[in-house]
Formats: sequence, C-alpha cells, structure tokens
Amino acid sequence: AVRTYGLRPHEAILGATRHAATSLGLEHRGVIRVGMQADFGAFRWPHETCILQPWGTSAATLVVRDGVAIFRA
Repeated sequence: AVRTYGLRPHEAILGATRHAATSLGLEHRGVIRVGMQADFGAFRWPHETCILQPWGTSAATLVVRDGVAIFRA
C-alpha cells in the first residue's frame, strides 16, 4: 500500500489493523487495549517504517492469538 498506492506507513498499518477489523465488524479486535481480544505480532524493528524494508527472513519475535503466544523467536 505504501509503495504502490502512496499511503504513509502509519496509514498502511491502520488499514491492516484497526480499520480492517472495523470494516469486518470485529469490534473487539484491531487495537491493543484492555478488554480487547489480543491478536498481534511483534517484530524486531526499531520503528514502523521498517515494514517497508525488503522481505526475506521473518522478523517476527512474537505472535499472540486470543491472548496466547503461539510463536516466540
């Protein structure tokens, strides 16, 4: 979305998280907040614009689904 459609990194991240959940009617997903269902990934990047770096090996350090860690690097 950033490279092809001109979105800024924070706009692309919102489009893949909060706005995506809202558009699908998933009211308890898309943000990290008390009372929400925790589905998220953590990456070894110093800032959000690193998502634009070339893809290769996984940079994920943690994946959580329904509040349970399903992957840890």
